[in-house]
Amino acid sequence: MSRHTYGMPGHPAEHCQKGISIMEKIYVIVPNYRPTEDGFAALTRQICDRGYTLIVVDDRAPDADVPPTEPPDERMILLHHARHRGRGAAVRTGLAHIRDVLLPADLPPEDWEDGHPRPGSALIAIMAASTVFLAEDLDLMLDAARRQENRKRLVVGVRHPDRRRSFFPRLWNGFVHVVFHLLVQAHVPTDMTGLRVCDASYLPEILELEGEHADYELRQLHWFSRHGDGFCEVDLRGDLPHARKNRRIVLDSVRLHLRAIRFTGSSMFSSLLEYGVFCLLHYFLRDGLPHTGDAIAIVVSRLLGNGCNYLINCRFVFRRKPDRKSVFQFAVLTGTSIGLCAVMLYLWKLTGWPVPLCKILADLCVFAVSYLVQSKLIFRRKNKKREP
Repeated sequence: MSRHTYGMPGHPAEHCQKGISIMEKIYVIVPNYRPTEDGFAALTRQICDRGYTLIVVDDRAPDADVPPTEPPDERMILLHHARHRGRGAAVRTGLAHIRDVLLPADLPPEDWEDGHPRPGSALIAIMAASTVFLAEDLDLMLDAARRQENRKRLVVGVRHPDRRRSFFPRLWNGFVHVVFHLLVQAHVPTDMTGLRVCDASYLPEILELEGEHADYELRQLHWFSRHGDGFCEVDLRGDLPHARKNRRIVLDSVRLHLRAIRFTGSSMFSSLLEYGVFCLLHYFLRDGLPHTGDAIAIVVSRLLGNGCNYLINCRFVFRRKPDRKSVFQFAVLTGTSIGLCAVMLYLWKLTGWPVPLCKILADLCVFAVSYLVQSKLIFRRKNKKREP
């Protein structure tokens, strides 16, 4: 996946000025209404002065001790949640308002294709944690998003923070980078921020993504890594004054990868069942069948373990009914795994280590192959790739 960087620190914005086609409409979503924070009122005025349509979502929990405040700028659109729902839900509220109210009123008929905004007709910017950004940062992001080669990319603002005072943002970004690399083989910027821009033609897809908190933003990254052309990184100029700890790191990562966690749990349970059956058969058959006992133990334990794994995956992990095609594919995978495991077990036994330990090492090798085949082929969800 290609990586593109614009607006390097210390360089003017001419890196983004060439090849720009001016968009007609620009929408900016701020999912956290903070009228009392320093810099919030000034930033909203600067965004509105640039002619951008600003949508701010008030996701604060109702509190009788906090009196309602007037919007810092009457040109902004302020939406309210009846209760605190999370940043991801606030972003989707802003996206839904753009889809249902603003786009039909702002775009002429020639800017629509099949009921959706035409690529290049508008841009959508999401500015989470707005008080840590400058209006100039948004300008850099929009300049990069206007370039023709970035129409199918998610433009992500990146910042190289001071390592002495930003431990938690670096920890969170590093965690996301490793998880995406391991699970979806996608490159995610390690210094990314909450400022992102995409073409409005992707609005139907990103609005359908699930998630209530930061897990929605991670699903957005996942979607563009799979169905778009990846990411365009833009180095931001503004300082990071107060980086707050993300208190939902563990919870949001669990929400995002709940299916992977269930799949891992199913595999671990089935492996323990298989390992227990193998050990029992090994000790019962090693005297009577010294040459074929281990092979029989492998076959029987593998059949029981994989059968249990298939049923759990269908019913509880992937939420689908068993069918002949998946049964056949799983049977082929099971047969292949048995053969591969037998070969690996024979090779490990040459080391002279105990047979149960060799079985564990062989299973570790086979597990990686089994996981990839099941997640990418047998139980793969059929997502239609969008044609921009």
